Amino acid sequence: MITHMNVISPQIIENLSRTLARASDDGVRVSPRGGNSSQDKFLQATHADLIVDLRQFTRVIEYEPANLTASVEAGMTLAALQNILREHHQWLPLDPPQPERATIGGIVAANAHGPMRLRYGTLRDWLLGARVVLADGTIIHGGGKVVKNVAGYDLPKLFVGSFGTLGVIVEATFKLSPLPELTRTLRAQFSSHSAALNVMLAIAHWSVLPNAMELLDPLATQHESDAFTLLVQLGGARASVERQTRDSEALCQQQNPSQLITLEGAAEADAWRRVRDLPATLGEADITLLEWRLLPSQLDDAISHTYALAQQQHLDCTLFVRALQALWIALRGDDANVSALVAQLRARATEHKGHLVVQRMPPSLAGSVDVWGAPRADFVIMQRLKAQFDPHNILNPGLLVGGL
Repeated sequence: MITHMNVISPQIIENLSRTLARASDDGVRVSPRGGNSSQDKFLQATHADLIVDLRQFTRVIEYEPANLTASVEAGMTLAALQNILREHHQWLPLDPPQPERATIGGIVAANAHGPMRLRYGTLRDWLLGARVVLADGTIIHGGGKVVKNVAGYDLPKLFVGSFGTLGVIVEATFKLSPLPELTRTLRAQFSSHSAALNVMLAIAHWSVLPNAMELLDPLATQHESDAFTLLVQLGGARASVERQTRDSEALCQQQNPSQLITLEGAAEADAWRRVRDLPATLGEADITLLEWRLLPSQLDDAISHTYALAQQQHLDCTLFVRALQALWIALRGDDANVSALVAQLRARATEHKGHLVVQRMPPSLAGSVDVWGAPRADFVIMQRLKAQFDPHNILNPGLLVGGL
């Protein structure tokens, strides 16, 4: 019988398999953990009896630079993997927050991403295969080690974004990309978010997108200025970057920026490190952090609406726009007012076919603020999948939408 409130660190996959089999038989609730850079944001939603720490699974299973593929164990951090790939001038084009802490398995389970989602997409676009231990201890493998692998169901994608509720990811295989020859970042400051968004929307129509494009309000830049700051990273062959630089500068000048500078080298890397880690650095104990997914054309109105509602509720509000696809909102103030504003914004998001998720909240709001919002019409499919893969409901029970 497995005792409750244990933390275990299995050294081999077979030990993990046996542990899950016993847990399934005994009805012990299990929570897989890596660097805990994503899941800790709403752990109040689940009650685990057994924590399975996967950070000891750090091996490179297979790396073929010529084929641009790599298979690694789930406990390896993204930073460690990138260091290995960099020796061959390659990388995995993902930049979730805190790569020195975030593990490969955790990134897959959370479908974590960062600013470069704009050009490179999410983990689903780079995952070729995965090895997973199911709730009953069964070890399965899906996908392959080649880019063109389309026969049958794409089983590994099922575990992307599942937050450990369907199985424990122990290995992942990715396709890789050559490092760009050159990167360069334009940093422009504007008196209004509307001016910056005009530039972003114009750039979004280019045939080749920038690597990343972020808009930060004055609080998100820690009051470096009173302006709204736009960062645009260009990447690729030198000739292409030079041309895109000229085009970007021309678009910025049309909106009368108060500042327009170019960043390269260490200054550029530092700027993007701070932007990449905003979801983590804004996640202080008393902060409620929201992610509102919406259309680019809706961003201007959503920002104005959020500021107005936050002022009505007497809340401190910090905003930044990620990859032209999501508005991130950090709120601080009275719990009742925060709860009311979350409800108002979620209603607005639903009205405009968007979606709002609570990425982090203080313990005082647990139970009074719904992390995910109402289940969608396809929720019944999620229930069936959960019942099929975890019939005894032992893996992170209650963590996902609808208490799944």
